[in-house]
Amino acid sequence: MTGAPITAEYAIALLKECRQSKNAERARFLHALVCQSNLECHGLVGNYLVCALADCGLLCEAQRTFKGLTCPGEHAWTSLISGCADFGDPINAWRLYRSMQDDPQTYPSKHTYLGILRAISRLVDPELCRKVHISLVLEGRECEQSLGNTLLDIYAKCGLLADACHVFETHPARDAVSFNSIIGAYAKCACYEDGFACVHRMQAENISPDDVTFIFALKLCSSVRSIRESQLLHADIVGRGLESKTFIGNALVDVYAKCGTHKEAHSLLFSLHTRDVVSWNALMSGYGENGCGEEVLSCLKEMEQDGILPDKTSVICGLKACGLVQKLGKGREIHLAIAKVGLDQELHVSNTLVVMYVKCGSLVDANKLVLSASKHDLVAWTVLIAGHIEKGMNIEALKCFEKMKQQGVSPDSNAYVFCLQACCDMKSVGQGQLVYLEIVKRGLNLNIFIGSALVHMYTKFGLLVDAHDVLQCLPIRNEVCWTALVSGYVEHGLCREALDCFKKMQAENISPVEFTYACILKACGILGSFEEGQYIHLDVVRKGFEVEAYVGNALVDMYVKVGHLYEAKSVFDKLPYLNVVAWTALISGYAEGELHEQVLDCFGQMQAKNINADAVILILCLKACGATISLERGREVHAEVRKSGLENDLFLANSLIDMYGKCGSPEEGQEVFNRMSVRDIVSWNALITAYGENHEGKMALQSFKRMQEQGFEPDIATFTCLLIACSHSSLIEDGQKCFELMVEKYGYEPIPQHYSTMVDLFARAGEVVKAWRFVEAMQSPPSKELLTALLTSCKNYGEGEVGERCFDLLVQLYPEDGAMGHHMY
Repeated sequence: MTGAPITAEYAIALLKECRQSKNAERARFLHALVCQSNLECHGLVGNYLVCALADCGLLCEAQRTFKGLTCPGEHAWTSLISGCADFGDPINAWRLYRSMQDDPQTYPSKHTYLGILRAISRLVDPELCRKVHISLVLEGRECEQSLGNTLLDIYAKCGLLADACHVFETHPARDAVSFNSIIGAYAKCACYEDGFACVHRMQAENISPDDVTFIFALKLCSSVRSIRESQLLHADIVGRGLESKTFIGNALVDVYAKCGTHKEAHSLLFSLHTRDVVSWNALMSGYGENGCGEEVLSCLKEMEQDGILPDKTSVICGLKACGLVQKLGKGREIHLAIAKVGLDQELHVSNTLVVMYVKCGSLVDANKLVLSASKHDLVAWTVLIAGHIEKGMNIEALKCFEKMKQQGVSPDSNAYVFCLQACCDMKSVGQGQLVYLEIVKRGLNLNIFIGSALVHMYTKFGLLVDAHDVLQCLPIRNEVCWTALVSGYVEHGLCREALDCFKKMQAENISPVEFTYACILKACGILGSFEEGQYIHLDVVRKGFEVEAYVGNALVDMYVKVGHLYEAKSVFDKLPYLNVVAWTALISGYAEGELHEQVLDCFGQMQAKNINADAVILILCLKACGATISLERGREVHAEVRKSGLENDLFLANSLIDMYGKCGSPEEGQEVFNRMSVRDIVSWNALITAYGENHEGKMALQSFKRMQEQGFEPDIATFTCLLIACSHSSLIEDGQKCFELMVEKYGYEPIPQHYSTMVDLFARAGEVVKAWRFVEAMQSPPSKELLTALLTSCKNYGEGEVGERCFDLLVQLYPEDGAMGHHMY
């Protein structure tokens, strides 16, 4: 070929050959040759030249030539539109298409429409797609297979499921491409069941699936974690001999790993003819999503032994695994390796490194990484702030927030929510108000997430008016912000306000969530409002929340608090999973109602179901044993205390001493007391009472002496226990000394019970005159039981004068019992 002029026919032949080879240099040479031959404005040659230049990606030259044509043909228009679509100028492709529509001498062909649809696909513009779709419908070309499939594919990519389904259903000749597009559309819109239905429909219509079909179908299985569908597809793939294709094999590894069948995924990976980094990444991602961090790190090591270098995805999987299993050393090792090749500067990798260090508890490393990053990222800063809050380092979290702003990074709603949480945790009203002012300044106070966090913060501070005002100002309110306010009212004992708030929430057609119901049921319980609690119970049943543990427990507790134990037991029996919270609520109700046998029956059922009782339940059971004088059952509860490792719990130990005393075995109570690592005044009082109740007054007095020797100062309850012990054992002198000690040494003002006990002590011993002196010394009127008992002693011991006085006082204070007293006297 020389630079000599050529004929039009020869030029056209050369340009046709150039279009097929798509050689840009050859196209430039021919362009120069055509110009040299003065053929550029030749109708046919000019059109072919535009086509050749556009097909070879020389768009500027093609457009200049196109503008010089007096009558551009459909081929020139189409080639230029397609060239713009294929070589990165889809907007210009659309302009050309609109200009072509205005040209009365040319009509778009199928190839024109395919070209402009490719451009629209790159723009991902559904409105432009609809305009072309209308043109196709008007021209009756909608049903052409290639055009229909392209339309379907664009609608699917844009997530316009209804439009995609319309094109699919009106397509007269559906093929694998059509089905692939609609299956992909269903997957994109998370309509997984419809996606599977399409896969089965494809089989029913005898359309053979291709590689893309299997990839899409396996992605559906991965999304819904359907191992059964995965196995059916796997069998079909093997039957068609496609399992040797690496990308299909990788998809199979991915779905088995995501479905949690890790052994099969691992075996499948090693059965692949060719393993690549994608294969290993699929397996590691699956392990990671299922919380198997150690397995991810093992895979990373095996992959390197397999001679495959990790890519960005592999590194991210490895770092996430280090955070998951908190292997800081391994995380640092990976960090060092990727820093050598500069991969640590990639934004996603850098953020994952920060997350790894935070999860491994190394906030120092995370902080250094964020500050040294070449590009400061909001995600990394937010993770760092959240990490400090999780560790209880709220002041440091707020300092991070300030550093972030100093670095020029603007906080988003998540960052502000974390800051408000830090202020809330550190109970800093002032700091919270400063953050709030900043939020208002930035116009974010109407953001629903920030608004909910503000409501929560103000309720925690007890500023319920402010919380209510914030909520009322939100343009959109959801269940989160309403629940925060309801919870705040309940937490601060404003249960009637909580119920009003709950009603307003429902009036706005906002459905309460489980936690909302739990809070409002607690409010009903505190108020003792059975009717409102029942109404909410019906609502809970309608929503299907009754079997949710959190709500079910709250229902049991509410019915217990309003005194309806039958309803509480009815709800309790319907709970599918009985945890210790539910048992505590029911047992507390029985204990409150003094239904001690039911308390112990519940404890027996818990033991039969291997549910470990907590300290609260054990204390209630010990009280029930004491009330029913059930020593053997008390010993069983004691065994459970030891089994649970709670023997050093001070409250439990005190309850054990009390139980053994009431059950007539103060010696066992003494053994518990001796084993206690820590004792308080309640422990000593329980031991003194245990001996006193069992007529072992001397042992009670000895315990009191040891208590003083060990530096414990008696309280007024100690003297009550001592006086009762002396009374039960008829230790008159000791009782009198204890009374005098209480008043003279410790300065306690005697209470009516002290006087009653002393009267009883002297009366039993026949010291009626001394007993009467204590009656006269009482600051409050003696009970009729006390006077009646003293009157009986006067009769028995022949003390007529004291008896007269006692009778007169009885008639004066309790005239209705005077006749009975006279008869006795």
